Amino acid sequence: MNKRTFGLVPALATLAVTAWGSVALAGGQHIDGKNYKVDVNAASCKAGAECSATVKLETTGGYHLNKEYPYKVKVADSDGLKFAKAEFGKASGDFVEASEHSGTITIKFTPAKAGKLEVGGAFKFAVCSDKDCATSSEAIKIEVDVKK
Repeated sequence: MNKRTFGLVPALATLAVTAWGSVALAGGQHIDGKNYKVDVNAASCKAGAECSATVKLETTGGYHLNKEYPYKVKVADSDGLKFAKAEFGKASGDFVEASEHSGTITIKFTPAKAGKLEVGGAFKFAVCSDKDCATSSEAIKIEVDVKK
């Protein structure tokens, strides 16, 4: 299994992303897992205003969402960002299931200043097939271009 490591925001130190890969997109991130895909994106954002980023999970290969799992993103402290809370997820109503194969968590934050800032954290989730369930955790990181 091929592993890639990358530096996340300082509070997360260095985390490993597994074989299936993580690709940084302009303003977003895409992760291809064994039985899932994760896309992280942020809308345009202004300093001092509440902004949001979305973490979308989509199952692949005959898998579906585990309806009982407490999907969540634990955000990492980041200089220049104030998060609405430390954890966003199903328990707090931030996870919306679009179908049995797709769901999205919305992360809310307020940037203190204009410029390029990183939003990061750990996304914890589970997907199931008719035969088994698998829990996973992926490091997420996106760069947000904050305007004045």
